[in-house]
Amino acid sequence: DNVVFVVRQVNADYLRPARFDDLLAVHCRVEELGRASLVMAQEVRRGEQCLLAARVRVACVDRNAFRPAKIPPHVMHRLAPGTRQ
Repeated sequence: DNVVFVVRQVNADYLRPARFDDLLAVHCRVEELGRASLVMAQEVRRGEQCLLAARVRVACVDRNAFRPAKIPPHVMHRLAPGTRQ
């Protein structure tokens, strides 16, 4: 589709430290979905403990021109909240 996603903004709260041998799980869900950008809520967990909570805004851009571009319909469908993947 000749587009890529780039990070536009990150707001992260580092709540607890992780250790080298920890088994971590990363959870991500789409909170906002626009025509050319989206916001994801992300968490890094060790068991029931949340170590990091973040909101990440990414933008869809044309791969060559690095100008904003619409998210392709088939990608938009996969990102839509409630869509199983």
